[in-house]
Amino acid sequence: MLVLFNDIEESSFSTVTLASAAIAGELARHAHNNFAGIFSMAGRKIKQTTSCYQRY
Repeated sequence: MLVLFNDIEESSFSTVTLASAAIAGELARHAHNNFAGIFSMAGRKIKQTTSCYQRY
């Protein structure tokens, strides 16, 4: 992790590190859960778009 400020206290730095690790873990978990949904939604959109083009 990049430390931008040299005068950050050690305690607050560790808190920030823990918080960002927790947020990253939560995002990763949601991304894993939503991957299938995102791809199936994208697939439906592509099918809708191509079927619109096929009409003409």
